[in-house]
Formats: sequence, structure tokens, C-alpha cells
Amino acid sequence: TQRANVAAFERWGLMPRVLRGASQREVGVDLFGHHYSTPLMLAPVGVIGLCEAGGQGDLSTARAAASTGVPMVAVGVPVEGRDLPAVLVQDREGGAAVARHLLELGHRRFGYVTGPPGNFNDTERWAGFISTLVEAGIGAESVARYYGNFHVESGVAAGRHFLASSARPTAVFATSDMMAIGFMRALHQAGLTIPNDVSIAGFDGIEFADYCEPPLTTVR
Repeated sequence: TQRANVAAFERWGLMPRVLRGASQREVGVDLFGHHYSTPLMLAPVGVIGLCEAGGQGDLSTARAAASTGVPMVAVGVPVEGRDLPAVLVQDREGGAAVARHLLELGHRRFGYVTGPPGNFNDTERWAGFISTLVEAGIGAESVARYYGNFHVESGVAAGRHFLASSARPTAVFATSDMMAIGFMRALHQAGLTIPNDVSIAGFDGIEFADYCEPPLTTVR
């Protein structure tokens, strides 16, 4: 969808770079979602190149666009079955780095705020995070999972679920900075302090993370 694609650009800090590069080459940029998902609809608008951003499992838009012969680059997720160049995030390595950092701080009870079901980036981040915890002797079943969708409001909801639980984790990894910020807000509203009551880490390295109180620990 349009919202998902725009959010992906914003989440990874790609929008300013894309716009800057396009401006230098005097090329216009349009943001669109599945309403431009067929070759017949692509041709009339004069598209000279496409950048598919997002991590959802349904890549029908990307496959349809690729079949037109329009130059295309995938961002954030590989497009299976197509020989397309892709710019990928080190999701698995980043998730593992978060786990190592929290383990080094002495944490043994963990929580995880997920992305949308089937999201490639979330799946990879979870894989890196949980495999590192398992190697350290933390059972996967012991990690509390709070379901989110990468957006801030789902982070707030996850924080409220955390507050309602009797055995709270001491460290929580939210798989996007926006969810981590929402999670922090829910805890602040309940009178908890970070990191004294719970440590929180995010992913994406958005600029706003530096302006949280305290500044958000994140994967850049």
C-alpha cells in the first residue's frame, strides 16, 4: 500500500536521499502503491524507473513492474524469481547485535515487539535476535512477544500489554524505532523510567531517536 511504501522510505531515511538524487538529475519522484501494480497502468504515466521499498511477503507489484522492462531496484527485501538488484538492510546482523548488547548489560528476561505478520525485515531481525539469545542459554519460549506493525501506535499498545503482564521482561527489542518510541511513551505515562525499570532498543536509526528522553538505543 502507499502508506507502507512511504513508511519504509521514512523508516530507513531513504526519502531525503532519493529526492536529492532525483533533483540533481532533474527527475520527478512519485510515491504510489498497488494502484500502479499492472504493466498497463505503468506505461501511460511515463515511468522511467522504479524503487520498490517494503518488507511484505506480497511482491506482486514488484513482479508486475519488472515484467514491463522498466528499470527497477528493490529496497529492503529481495524479489524472488527476478534477477533484480537489491539494496538490503543487515536485519539479521542487527538483531543479533541488539541481543549481544542487552546480554552484556546483564539482562536475562527479554521481550520483542514484532513487525507485521510475514514481513521479511521483521523475520530476519527476529532470527538474529533469538539465535543469539539461544546461544547464550535463553530459551526462545521465554521471550515475551508483543505484536506490532512498525507504526508508533502499535508500540504504545505493546507497552500497555507489557505493563499488564505480571512477569515483565527487563529488556525489550522493538523491531522499529517508531514502535520503540511508542513503547517508551506508554511506560512514561505509567511512571516507569528507562533504563532503570526496563531497557528498550529499536531498529532503523531514525533521526528522532536522538531526541527521545532518554535517547533511544537503536541499530543504524
